[in-house]
Amino acid sequence: AALLEGQADPNVARAAITILKSFRYAKAASALQKLMRHDNALVAKAAFEALAELGGAIDAEQLRPLLEAEDDARRVSAAELLRRMDDPSGLAVLVGILRRGERSADRVAAARALGPFTRRAAVEPLLDALMDDDVGVRGAALRSLDLLLRNLFPYRRLDLVAAGYAATGTEASRRESARVIRAWWKAHGKDGSGS
Repeated sequence: AALLEGQADPNVARAAITILKSFRYAKAASALQKLMRHDNALVAKAAFEALAELGGAIDAEQLRPLLEAEDDARRVSAAELLRRMDDPSGLAVLVGILRRGERSADRVAAARALGPFTRRAAVEPLLDALMDDDVGVRGAALRSLDLLLRNLFPYRRLDLVAAGYAATGTEASRRESARVIRAWWKAHGKDGSGS
């Protein structure tokens, strides 16, 4: 833990975080909480993940301010960790990043993070992301939408691939299959199941 509080090389810090996480070293929680604000986004993300693994090492009140962080990657990590705590307060942040994030990597991360939320409010943004200019965003949105719809409707399935959607397909084919998926959502999405 002392290594983490020093000015260690980011790669060394990430390796130390990984070791502490694997041993579930709870005494490192305070150092990990500080590292959530580390200048290096990969170190910060590793700290978020380690705190999630430690369980009880951080609470929602400590995380919510990070939803307003400068960088989207840190905001995505905070939203994901809050969701793991059954706190949906990061949902709107993820939707905003998915729709308006400058970096495709952040939009991909936001799309991935939306799937496990199991909230109806995540469906429309993911449907919209099926038409994103970036194939990575489209692929992440497809996987999250599949997970989300399976969780919202465990007994009523829609096979997104059978609907004709392929993240690498032409714009016309993606548009048509997204229309089919959206029509299914409009027909089934308002029946009261899910959140």
